[in-house]
Amino acid sequence: AETLTGLAPSTTYSYRVWSCAGGKCSSSSFQQFSTSSTSNSDLIVTDVVFQPSNPLLGDTVNVLVTTKNNGTAADAGTTTILYPPDGPPSYFSLAPLSPAGTVQRTTTYRCSSVGPAYFIARADFYDSETESNETNNDRSATLTCGGAAVPAPVISQASASASSTTA
Repeated sequence: AETLTGLAPSTTYSYRVWSCAGGKCSSSSFQQFSTSSTSNSDLIVTDVVFQPSNPLLGDTVNVLVTTKNNGTAADAGTTTILYPPDGPPSYFSLAPLSPAGTVQRTTTYRCSSVGPAYFIARADFYDSETESNETNNDRSATLTCGGAAVPAPVISQASASASSTTA
């Protein structure tokens, strides 16, 4: 048996076998074989969207995470995770995605401090898929939580009257 290397996937090759003995050579008819496809899934997070996009301190924000199969084969079902800046992560169990298929999942986040809040989403969190590209699973996003509108204090000058009594 011979092992051939460097063959292209999904390609049909033709060959003929020659045998020689006692100075006489003969050949077989042409035979064919095909190499198998090396299609793989490639799971990526295409988007992390915040609704509303300009929340204030104390607001609850919907966080929409979109996962896409950017590969040439369906995946077997996987998990996308979202790490918020504080609190536990959100795990999204996904059904199998066909090539170019997308799915969007939603969770919520409460703006607990003023300023930027950094999120990281990761497709194929458990590395359960053999992907054509294992280095593109992460996407980061930043949400800026604004200060809550605080009414200006009302200052009033109370009139004071003093009275004195003498005994």
